[in-house]
Amino acid sequence: LNTIKYDLRPEQGGAYVIKNDYKGDITIPAQIIVDGQPIEVIGIAQTAFAHCNELTSIALSEGLTTIEDHAFAYVKGITEITIPESVISIGEEAFFHCTNLSKVILPSQLKHLSVRLFACCSSLVHINLPQTVKTIDEWCFSSCDNLKNIVLPEGLETIGAYAFNYCESIENIHIPSTVKEIGESAFYSCTHLKSIVLPEGLEYVPVDCFAACRRLTDVTIPASVKKVGEWAFSATPYMENGMLPAKFGR
Repeated sequence: LNTIKYDLRPEQGGAYVIKNDYKGDITIPAQIIVDGQPIEVIGIAQTAFAHCNELTSIALSEGLTTIEDHAFAYVKGITEITIPESVISIGEEAFFHCTNLSKVILPSQLKHLSVRLFACCSSLVHINLPQTVKTIDEWCFSSCDNLKNIVLPEGLETIGAYAFNYCESIENIHIPSTVKEIGESAFYSCTHLKSIVLPEGLEYVPVDCFAACRRLTDVTIPASVKKVGEWAFSATPYMENGMLPAKFGR
């Protein structure tokens, strides 16, 4: 319908946009008419727009609830996207390697940022995370090398492994007091990161967590931390200047 292909999924309550050779400016409607009957458009299927490099913009309508895995992966033409408030689920690698994507507005009730969701989005400089986000999965923002401004919301509980590795432009990041788990190499090679305050309640700083953060001089480790993993601060001024408390060794 109007160059957009759909898969009807009555068991899920509506229609999903599926793969096609999409070009130019696309608007996904809230509703389509099939055999005289209105059907809600509720999802973007896996790989629906992946590799559509002649796509220049995409407008998503309210009523959409799901964006599946790899839905917009490797789309170089889009520079911004607003994800409707109705969306409650965004799949893995949904915007992976969208190298010109510079502006993203996320729905305010989103709870989970999935694996490699925005990895390798090299034009992304700033993003606001909803206050409802509880989990940032593995590699979520990996290699977003121009990402400079990101505020992690209070209520966040988990930062996955490699979540921000190679985010070379981040200078400061506040880890909320609610974070209880940080994965290995989460901030590996954030080469402009200068200071970090770890939250009270955190018990383990994992392997390679801040390794190769070559400007990191100021680290606050709370009393709750029981163990610092191997190479957690390797190749940082903090480690090289012997500032890691002796009880954690080298």
